[in-house]
Amino acid sequence: MIHYRREVDGLRALAVVPVILFHAGSDLLPGGFIGVDVFFVISGYLITSIILSEMDAGTFRLSQFWERRARRILPALFLVVSASIPAAFLLLDQFELHAFSKSVLAATMFYSNFHFWKDGGYFETAAELKPLLHTWSLAVEEQYYIFFPLLILMTWRFGKRGMVALLSMLALGSFGLCLWASQNAPDAAFFLLPMRLWELAVGAFIAFYGFRNNWKSDLGLAGETLSLTGLLLIVTAFLTYSSATPFPSYYALLPTLGAALLILFSTPANWVGRLLGSRVMVGIGLVSYSAYLWHQPVFAFLRHVYEELSPLTMLVGVGSVFCLSFLSWKFVELPFRNRVSIPRARFFKVIGALGVMIILLGGLGSQLFSSKARSGAETALAQALVGRDAVYASNMDERLFVKSRIAFETMHPDTLIIGSSRIMQVGANVLGGKPLNLAVSGASLEDGIALLGMAFERFQPETVLIGGDPWLFNGNSRQKRWRSIANEYNAAQMALKEGRMPPAINFEQRRESAAGFYDFYRAVNLSYNTFPAHDFHETRAKIRADGSRVYGLTYVSRTHDQGIRNIDRALDYSMKSYVFDAARQDDFERLVSHYKGRANVVIVLSPYHPAVYARMEKERRVFLEVEESFVAMGKRLGVKVAGSYNPAAVGCEATDFYDGMHPKESCMAKVLNSFVARALHTPRP
Repeated sequence: MIHYRREVDGLRALAVVPVILFHAGSDLLPGGFIGVDVFFVISGYLITSIILSEMDAGTFRLSQFWERRARRILPALFLVVSASIPAAFLLLDQFELHAFSKSVLAATMFYSNFHFWKDGGYFETAAELKPLLHTWSLAVEEQYYIFFPLLILMTWRFGKRGMVALLSMLALGSFGLCLWASQNAPDAAFFLLPMRLWELAVGAFIAFYGFRNNWKSDLGLAGETLSLTGLLLIVTAFLTYSSATPFPSYYALLPTLGAALLILFSTPANWVGRLLGSRVMVGIGLVSYSAYLWHQPVFAFLRHVYEELSPLTMLVGVGSVFCLSFLSWKFVELPFRNRVSIPRARFFKVIGALGVMIILLGGLGSQLFSSKARSGAETALAQALVGRDAVYASNMDERLFVKSRIAFETMHPDTLIIGSSRIMQVGANVLGGKPLNLAVSGASLEDGIALLGMAFERFQPETVLIGGDPWLFNGNSRQKRWRSIANEYNAAQMALKEGRMPPAINFEQRRESAAGFYDFYRAVNLSYNTFPAHDFHETRAKIRADGSRVYGLTYVSRTHDQGIRNIDRALDYSMKSYVFDAARQDDFERLVSHYKGRANVVIVLSPYHPAVYARMEKERRVFLEVEESFVAMGKRLGVKVAGSYNPAAVGCEATDFYDGMHPKESCMAKVLNSFVARALHTPRP
């Protein structure tokens, strides 16, 4: 039987308070997020201690262990998720509600870390606006609780030395994988258990040590020094780390080793142990789980109401978190842990019913607010942009949005811009005049054919800028997002082959099958008629009236090192396996030839980051070959080719990029202002 240690509850307080302050937006502890790593060590220590103690006594039962974990985790988690659902319905737009509903499923079914790992991206809602983002760490621990006791059961016969040897190999492998992934797959390194296992293993090692040697109540000066060292390591990480730190990598060693030293050497006999064991610290530690659960939804929803949180709002938010935490600890956590007041059968009936209800609501929301079901959402957003300077944007079907823009836009643009996110920064700020940017993320050749086919006859522009991305001729690019406008592509492609203009856009605005539900949602939702008041970067991304993008603060505030941390991602995007497709090049030439007699057509080669281009020159010459083919095509067809994948060729520097493949407005101005300005004002042939 393990003995209760007040210092461990105090350590929980030391972990949770900085996490809450960090997500509140306070600058007091810029590295507050590392409190999660402290929690990992605590969990590894406590869970291993429980298993070893019961295994040694012959009382360990896997079913009982998992029941205790369920009693500890699920009631408060399900309460917070349930409370977040109506708040989300009132405050999130339809695109955000789709993502939120999927996160409800992920949080309830213990795969949040996988969900948010796959859910990243610069168009994605900023992290501070995702109410259930923090459940990723719970998923890591839940997955650990599933496999670790099985590992102990299978290796118990080898003795504690054998188990420690195996755990050491797993921990070293995990740490090595963490270091590698932090450089090559940073999102995976942050979210996934294999790269975080070593932190939990550190806690497990402490449990093995304590089980073998028992705890010494007084280690004198050595214990005082080592516990103080542990505290200083954690505080140093709180004060010196920030969101720009390439975490976890070896940076996670500070909070992890600091937590280990505190668990090992803080006792009532030294002042660090007395500090952690004080009534205030223990009190916060007791409600720390509920506090962790409540803090992210509280601040995420506050940010949907207030774009920037004032110090007073932060203070009210923190106070609300701890009030909710005490209530859920007192009236939910404690009762559900009590096997006398809530026996096993009753517990699983209640939790099972609540879990099924949450899963059904999450599944229903993910369907009702999916792009297929919410047929009017992209249309409504496009209509809202008519006559306005900008609208807020989330992850949506950009093709359907652009199709709706073409149908409802009342401006008469002189320039159309077709391409991928690499040309989305081009708008009136760069070109002047009245451009309309119809670029979509990951644009394929099919997108260009379809969107230009829909837009040209509608707007009759003087100039057309077509993005020349390297993957356009790749027969193995695996781009599939164009399929939401497949009918428009097929019609435009047929028209091009027959030498005629594509038919006018066939836009059928149909009534949603669940029209009453959507009408109710739009009537009560507070974000439905909320629009940007200025052109500055905000938490949420925006789409301007000219179609250019104002990215969210999370994306634009990244440091240079953060932006290019994963160069391979930029190199591999739709180009990992390059197979030249002559038919696709012919289709592109046909597209350019068809419109060059009707407008000034310019092929635009958006630059890549200098570090990425340097890799292209050494390892991926295919990019240079593709650029040469575009240049040759321009000469052959008599159209201008602006820009280059080589940033130096157009004067773009490292600071002119958001990341490895997305140039800023400043870079695209260098590409287009001096060169294309002449073409933009050349009389139409």
